[in-house]
Amino acid sequence: MNKYFLNIVFSFALILNMSCLFAQEEFNNDAAAWLSIRLEKKINPHFTIQLNQHNRINENFSKYGRGNLDFGIAYIFNKNIKIMFDYVFVEKRKLDDSYAMRNQFFIAIVLKKEFGKWTIIYRNMFQARLKEYYEVEKNGEPYPEFYERNRLTLRYKINKIFTPYIAQEIYYPLYQGKNKGFDRSRTYFGLTYHLNKQTSFGSYFLYQRELNSFNATNIDYVYGLIISHDF
Repeated sequence: MNKYFLNIVFSFALILNMSCLFAQEEFNNDAAAWLSIRLEKKINPHFTIQLNQHNRINENFSKYGRGNLDFGIAYIFNKNIKIMFDYVFVEKRKLDDSYAMRNQFFIAIVLKKEFGKWTIIYRNMFQARLKEYYEVEKNGEPYPEFYERNRLTLRYKINKIFTPYIAQEIYYPLYQGKNKGFDRSRTYFGLTYHLNKQTSFGSYFLYQRELNSFNATNIDYVYGLIISHDF
Protein backbone atom coordinates (compact mmCIF):
# COMPACT_ATOMS: atom_id res chain seq x y z
CA MET A 1 0.00 0.00 0.00
CA ASN A 2 2.75 2.48 0.94
CA LYS A 3 4.64 1.73 -2.27
CA TYR A 4 1.56 2.34 -4.41
CA PHE A 5 0.71 5.52 -2.54
CA LEU A 6 4.23 6.93 -2.98
CA ASN A 7 4.06 6.22 -6.71
CA ILE A 8 0.72 8.06 -6.93
CA VAL A 9 2.05 11.09 -5.04
CA PHE A 10 5.23 11.19 -7.12
CA SER A 11 3.32 11.02 -10.42
CA PHE A 12 0.90 13.72 -9.32
CA ALA A 13 3.69 16.00 -8.10
CA LEU A 14 5.54 15.59 -11.41
CA ILE A 15 2.56 16.76 -13.47
CA LEU A 16 1.73 19.51 -10.96
CA ASN A 17 5.21 21.01 -11.20
CA MET A 18 5.38 20.90 -14.99
CA SER A 19 3.23 24.03 -15.07
CA CYS A 20 6.00 25.98 -13.36
CA LEU A 21 8.35 25.49 -16.32
CA PHE A 22 6.55 28.15 -18.36
CA ALA A 23 5.75 30.69 -15.63
CA GLN A 24 5.49 34.33 -16.74
CA GLU A 25 6.43 37.50 -14.85
CA GLU A 26 3.46 39.63 -15.97
CA PHE A 27 -0.10 38.63 -15.16
CA ASN A 28 -3.70 39.68 -15.82
CA ASN A 29 -5.73 38.42 -12.87
CA ASP A 30 -9.45 37.66 -12.70
CA ALA A 31 -11.81 36.13 -10.16
CA ALA A 32 -14.68 33.96 -11.37
CA ALA A 33 -17.53 31.73 -10.22
CA TRP A 34 -18.41 28.51 -12.07
CA LEU A 35 -21.66 26.63 -11.51
CA SER A 36 -22.35 23.20 -13.00
CA ILE A 37 -25.37 20.90 -12.90
CA ARG A 38 -24.71 17.31 -13.97
CA LEU A 39 -27.36 14.67 -14.63
CA GLU A 40 -26.44 11.07 -15.45
CA LYS A 41 -28.58 8.08 -16.40
CA LYS A 42 -27.40 4.48 -16.39
CA ILE A 43 -28.83 2.69 -19.44
CA ASN A 44 -27.30 -0.71 -18.70
CA PRO A 45 -24.11 -2.03 -17.03
CA HIS A 46 -21.98 -0.69 -19.91
CA PHE A 47 -23.67 2.51 -21.14
CA THR A 48 -24.51 5.80 -19.43
CA ILE A 49 -25.72 9.12 -20.83
CA GLN A 50 -25.22 12.50 -19.21
CA LEU A 51 -26.33 16.10 -19.54
CA ASN A 52 -24.25 18.93 -18.06
CA GLN A 53 -25.12 22.60 -17.83
CA HIS A 54 -22.17 24.86 -16.99
CA ASN A 55 -22.12 28.63 -16.29
CA ARG A 56 -19.24 31.04 -15.76
CA ILE A 57 -19.37 34.49 -14.21
CA ASN A 58 -16.08 36.33 -14.60
CA GLU A 59 -14.65 39.87 -14.68
CA ASN A 60 -14.40 39.72 -10.88
CA PHE A 61 -17.88 38.20 -10.57
CA SER A 62 -19.47 41.03 -12.55
CA LYS A 63 -20.36 39.57 -15.99
CA TYR A 64 -21.84 36.37 -17.36
CA GLY A 65 -18.95 35.10 -19.44
CA ARG A 66 -19.95 31.72 -20.75
CA GLY A 67 -22.61 29.04 -20.85
CA ASN A 68 -22.13 25.40 -21.90
CA LEU A 69 -24.64 22.64 -22.60
CA ASP A 70 -22.91 19.27 -22.75
CA PHE A 71 -24.49 16.01 -23.89
CA GLY A 72 -22.42 12.83 -23.68
CA ILE A 73 -22.41 9.06 -23.70
CA ALA A 74 -19.95 6.77 -21.94
CA TYR A 75 -19.05 3.14 -22.50
CA ILE A 76 -17.87 1.38 -19.33
CA PHE A 77 -15.50 -1.52 -19.92
CA ASN A 78 -15.16 -2.28 -16.21
CA LYS A 79 -14.85 -0.40 -12.90
CA ASN A 80 -11.39 0.88 -13.93
CA ILE A 81 -11.81 1.90 -17.60
CA LYS A 82 -14.38 3.88 -19.56
CA ILE A 83 -14.56 5.89 -22.79
CA MET A 84 -16.56 9.11 -23.18
CA PHE A 85 -17.97 10.86 -26.29
CA ASP A 86 -19.41 14.36 -25.87
CA TYR A 87 -20.85 17.29 -27.81
CA VAL A 88 -20.79 20.74 -26.19
CA PHE A 89 -22.73 23.82 -27.31
CA VAL A 90 -21.08 27.02 -26.07
CA GLU A 91 -22.09 30.67 -25.87
CA LYS A 92 -19.13 32.87 -24.93
CA ARG A 93 -19.10 36.61 -24.25
CA LYS A 94 -16.95 38.71 -26.58
CA LEU A 95 -15.19 42.00 -25.82
CA ASP A 96 -18.16 44.01 -27.15
CA ASP A 97 -20.47 42.14 -24.71
CA SER A 98 -22.16 40.19 -27.49
CA TYR A 99 -22.08 36.39 -27.43
CA ALA A 100 -20.49 34.05 -29.94
CA MET A 101 -21.71 30.50 -30.53
CA ARG A 102 -19.18 27.69 -30.57
CA ASN A 103 -19.27 23.92 -30.87
CA GLN A 104 -16.98 21.41 -29.23
CA PHE A 105 -16.55 17.67 -29.59
CA PHE A 106 -14.37 15.39 -27.54
CA ILE A 107 -13.44 11.80 -26.92
CA ALA A 108 -11.76 10.76 -23.69
CA ILE A 109 -10.50 7.66 -21.93
CA VAL A 110 -10.72 7.54 -18.14
CA LEU A 111 -8.59 5.17 -16.05
CA LYS A 112 -9.34 4.70 -12.35
CA LYS A 113 -7.63 2.69 -9.62
CA GLU A 114 -8.54 2.43 -5.94
CA PHE A 115 -6.06 1.82 -3.12
CA GLY A 116 -8.09 1.52 0.05
CA LYS A 117 -9.56 4.97 0.73
CA TRP A 118 -7.39 6.53 -1.99
CA THR A 119 -8.45 6.76 -5.64
CA ILE A 120 -6.32 7.94 -8.55
CA ILE A 121 -8.01 8.93 -11.82
CA TYR A 122 -6.29 9.73 -15.11
CA ARG A 123 -8.22 11.24 -18.02
CA ASN A 124 -6.80 11.72 -21.52
CA MET A 125 -9.04 13.82 -23.77
CA PHE A 126 -8.87 14.89 -27.43
CA GLN A 127 -11.01 17.97 -28.07
CA ALA A 128 -12.08 19.82 -31.22
CA ARG A 129 -13.26 23.45 -30.97
CA LEU A 130 -15.21 25.13 -33.76
CA LYS A 131 -15.57 28.89 -33.48
CA GLU A 132 -17.67 31.07 -35.77
CA TYR A 133 -15.88 30.98 -39.12
CA TYR A 134 -15.61 34.75 -39.63
CA GLU A 135 -13.87 35.01 -36.24
CA VAL A 136 -11.35 32.33 -37.19
CA GLU A 137 -10.69 33.87 -40.59
CA LYS A 138 -10.23 37.35 -39.09
CA ASN A 139 -7.70 36.19 -36.48
CA GLY A 140 -5.91 33.70 -38.70
CA GLU A 141 -6.56 30.81 -36.32
CA PRO A 142 -6.70 27.11 -37.18
CA TYR A 143 -10.16 25.68 -37.92
CA PRO A 144 -11.04 23.65 -36.00
CA GLU A 145 -8.70 23.89 -33.02
CA PHE A 146 -7.54 20.53 -31.70
CA TYR A 147 -6.34 20.02 -28.13
CA GLU A 148 -5.07 17.17 -26.02
CA ARG A 149 -6.03 17.56 -22.35
CA ASN A 150 -4.52 15.44 -19.59
CA ARG A 151 -5.86 15.48 -16.04
CA LEU A 152 -4.69 13.55 -13.00
CA THR A 153 -6.90 13.46 -9.89
CA LEU A 154 -6.11 12.14 -6.43
CA ARG A 155 -8.97 11.82 -3.95
CA TYR A 156 -9.41 10.45 -0.45
CA LYS A 157 -12.66 9.02 0.95
CA ILE A 158 -12.92 10.25 4.53
CA ASN A 159 -16.27 8.52 5.03
CA LYS A 160 -19.52 7.95 3.14
CA ILE A 161 -20.22 11.69 3.14
CA PHE A 162 -16.99 13.62 2.47
CA THR A 163 -14.38 13.13 -0.26
CA PRO A 164 -11.66 15.77 -0.73
CA TYR A 165 -9.49 15.77 -3.86
CA ILE A 166 -6.73 17.55 -5.73
CA ALA A 167 -6.24 17.55 -9.50
CA GLN A 168 -3.92 18.92 -12.16
CA GLU A 169 -4.84 19.44 -15.83
CA ILE A 170 -2.62 20.46 -18.75
CA TYR A 171 -3.78 21.68 -22.19
CA TYR A 172 -1.65 20.89 -25.23
CA PRO A 173 -2.68 22.41 -28.62
CA LEU A 174 -2.11 19.94 -31.43
CA TYR A 175 -1.68 22.87 -33.81
CA GLN A 176 1.60 24.51 -32.77
CA GLY A 177 1.60 28.08 -34.11
CA LYS A 178 3.78 30.87 -32.77
CA ASN A 179 3.44 29.47 -29.23
CA LYS A 180 5.06 26.09 -28.66
CA GLY A 181 4.24 23.54 -26.00
CA PHE A 182 1.52 23.58 -23.33
CA ASP A 183 -0.76 26.62 -23.27
CA ARG A 184 -2.93 26.21 -20.15
CA SER A 185 -2.71 24.73 -16.67
CA ARG A 186 -5.48 24.08 -14.14
CA THR A 187 -4.95 23.14 -10.50
CA TYR A 188 -7.98 22.02 -8.45
CA PHE A 189 -8.61 21.71 -4.70
CA GLY A 190 -12.08 20.37 -4.02
CA LEU A 191 -14.48 18.66 -1.65
CA THR A 192 -17.49 16.48 -2.52
CA TYR A 193 -20.43 16.10 -0.13
CA HIS A 194 -22.51 12.98 -0.81
CA LEU A 195 -26.09 13.65 0.20
CA ASN A 196 -27.04 10.07 -0.73
CA LYS A 197 -26.11 7.48 -3.35
CA GLN A 198 -27.75 9.50 -6.13
CA THR A 199 -27.04 13.14 -5.25
CA SER A 200 -23.87 15.02 -4.38
CA PHE A 201 -22.67 18.61 -4.00
CA GLY A 202 -19.13 19.61 -4.81
CA SER A 203 -17.18 22.79 -4.16
CA TYR A 204 -13.69 23.59 -5.41
CA PHE A 205 -11.07 26.26 -5.87
CA LEU A 206 -9.40 26.36 -9.29
CA TYR A 207 -6.14 28.13 -10.14
CA GLN A 208 -5.91 28.54 -13.91
CA ARG A 209 -3.19 30.20 -15.95
CA GLU A 210 -1.92 30.47 -19.47
CA LEU A 211 1.48 28.99 -20.23
CA ASN A 212 4.17 29.86 -22.74
CA SER A 213 2.48 33.12 -23.73
CA PHE A 214 4.11 36.04 -25.53
CA ASN A 215 1.67 38.48 -23.92
CA ALA A 216 0.73 39.06 -20.31
CA THR A 217 -0.34 35.76 -18.81
CA ASN A 218 -3.97 35.41 -17.70
CA ILE A 219 -4.48 33.96 -14.24
CA ASP A 220 -7.97 33.02 -13.06
CA TYR A 221 -8.99 32.36 -9.45
CA VAL A 222 -12.17 30.33 -9.76
CA TYR A 223 -14.66 29.32 -7.07
CA GLY A 224 -16.82 26.47 -8.29
CA LEU A 225 -19.94 24.54 -7.31
CA ILE A 226 -21.13 21.26 -8.85
CA ILE A 227 -24.54 19.65 -8.29
CA SER A 228 -24.74 16.03 -9.46
CA HIS A 229 -27.59 13.56 -9.62
CA ASP A 230 -27.64 9.99 -10.96
CA PHE A 231 -30.83 8.29 -12.06
